[in-house]
Amino acid sequence: MFQKFLYAFADSIAVRIAITGTVIIVPLGITTSWLGAAYLMEFSGASFQQIFWSLLWFGLISVFTSGFIFLYSFERWIIRGRALTSWFWLATRLILYLLASIPEGYATLMGIRLGLREYPPSIESIYFVEAVTGSVIMALLYTLAERAVAEIRKREAGYKKQIETLRIEIDHMKREQQVKEIVESDFFQDLQQKAQDIRKRAEGSASA
Repeated sequence: MFQKFLYAFADSIAVRIAITGTVIIVPLGITTSWLGAAYLMEFSGASFQQIFWSLLWFGLISVFTSGFIFLYSFERWIIRGRALTSWFWLATRLILYLLASIPEGYATLMGIRLGLREYPPSIESIYFVEAVTGSVIMALLYTLAERAVAEIRKREAGYKKQIETLRIEIDHMKREQQVKEIVESDFFQDLQQKAQDIRKRAEGSASA
């Protein structure tokens, strides 16, 4: 099960974005929603739990949807794995992720307003800060994940090469052992003796 997960993580851009996004966005979303709910409860008497879960739910759906669309597009059609070996493309990834934070922030606000209502600017501005912060951390975490995958694949290729070398050596040793067993067998020794006798008789006949 875990091995299948690792292969999916290594082979799929979508899976990597979804997992790294979850690691970053969920904690940030919980923190942001908690602060927003506490602020509204303090100054407007709103229900903390209701506001908290509403902010978290609509915020996460909005930022996940918009973020996935933008970041997947960047990784799939623009960066295309080149950030792994190029500092230029690594910086490009960071810039693209920062640019994506703007529509992500707006999408989050629209999702919250659609699901709830318009909040004070001091509350809504938190989601832009969350989007920018999350995008920077996401770019760095995705890069670490990408490099970890590359290292795993490199080691796996090395292990496969070692296994293939060992297999060849084992096959060679088996063949040598089989030849040795044949040479040392009584049947082979008897054949060898008969061959020598035939050669001696042939040599004797030729000399006569």
